[in-house]
Amino acid sequence: MWSVKGIHPGCKRTHSVLSVVSDSVDANAITKLLSIEPTSMELKRDFKRTVEITKHGWYLSTEGIVEGNDTSEHLDWLIGKLERKGNEINEP
Repeated sequence: MWSVKGIHPGCKRTHSVLSVVSDSVDANAITKLLSIEPTSMELKRDFKRTVEITKHGWYLSTEGIVEGNDTSEHLDWLIGKLERKGNEINEP
């Protein structure tokens, strides 16, 4: 687990999620582009229970990875995963 810096007694739990949702770019392409495995993903036209997925979704969540209830810690972890990915993110 990620280290805990701040404990906030008023907050029972927290997590942060980076979501990339697209009509045309599938989640596998995002994984390949960023070289980061998502915590979950959805592919357009897949079925979740009885609902058809209408967009591709790529999700990177801190849930179960970053301990503590300090939102800034969770955001720092997500930013840390992306901080050297500027060239990949800016690709057309």
